[in-house]
Amino acid sequence: MSSSDQSRAQPLVDRLPDDVLIKVFETYSQYAQHWHNWIKKRSMLGLSQVCRRWRELTHSYPLFWTRLHLSGSDRDPVKLAEVWVERSGTCPLWIRIEGFRGREERAYTQLCPSYRLHRG
Repeated sequence: MSSSDQSRAQPLVDRLPDDVLIKVFETYSQYAQHWHNWIKKRSMLGLSQVCRRWRELTHSYPLFWTRLHLSGSDRDPVKLAEVWVERSGTCPLWIRIEGFRGREERAYTQLCPSYRLHRG
């Protein structure tokens, strides 16, 4: 099989240059902000789990990790926040905490060490 045949056999998304794929992810991320909370919260996680290339691209782009919505239904909100803090790098980080049924203050104090790490 010639290299042009191999190239045509690859899915189009695999042939996109990284900068174009980043733009696609940016657009997806912007639209995801208007969707249901679960989708907003998990949109970048989902993209980062598609394949190795997508994981490397999403993890290397801090702007994808600047918004996090934590709720009382999260299994480990502190761990989730730590992931976002690490991946957002030095970009401003927006975190919304809700649904802890009176435990918001406790959740906030648990998140403070992660917040301090982010502010560096």
